Amino acid sequence: MKLIVAIDNYTWINHLSGIIMRNPSEFVVMVVLKDVRPVLKYPRLCEEAVYAQRRNDLFQIGKQLHINKIINLGYTNLYENPERLIVQLQLQTMIGGIDTVYFQYNNILNSIFKKINVREKYSFDVDLVKATDKIVLSDNEITKKSELATLLVGAASVSDVNHSSDIEYFIKVM
Repeated sequence: MKLIVAIDNYTWINHLSGIIMRNPSEFVVMVVLKDVRPVLKYPRLCEEAVYAQRRNDLFQIGKQLHINKIINLGYTNLYENPERLIVQLQLQTMIGGIDTVYFQYNNILNSIFKKINVREKYSFDVDLVKATDKIVLSDNEITKKSELATLLVGAASVSDVNHSSDIEYFIKVM
């Protein structure tokens, strides 16, 4: 099994949806933050409505990609309770039979995953110059990836819906 750990609701889609399409039943997605940034098209929505819309977006993306499980941990900020986050990630890797982790590049997540024992670890949302691994998507995968943007009703920025990249880059973490 493979675990994706993303800080926000949408970044992982741009960086990993292509690799997920190749074997979706192997992936579990964990979103750390309760993302209540204002919605791009509807900036006046209350936080509860924003959160509900983003939960629905994740459900629709998961359904479209055939992902078995998407979890939102609901943290209000990444520094809120790092010990609890470590325990949740350790439990998910042990109980879920996780052998590979893809996590959004961030100093906190990087330090956490240095302590967690899994066979392979990769960081995504990285500087392309530092990338050590990549996958090149087929035309069909690029098309499907681009179509996912139509499901992101709660997007907070234009970059949330830009899913046209034909290559997905990673850094292997030791």
